[in-house]
Amino acid sequence: RPDLREIRTKYRVLAAIHHPDSNYGSHQRMTQLNAAMDLLRRHIT
Repeated sequence: RPDLREIRTKYRVLAAIHHPDSNYGSHQRMTQLNAAMDLLRRHIT
């Protein structure tokens, strides 16, 4: 099972890719990524 540190690291990589200000970014994808991160944070902590 991944710990919170691993999840946070992967989140940051994905956030850099999908952030709306980046070339390939998408507001919808970033919203989904944030929702998934919130869910994982609540589940792990």
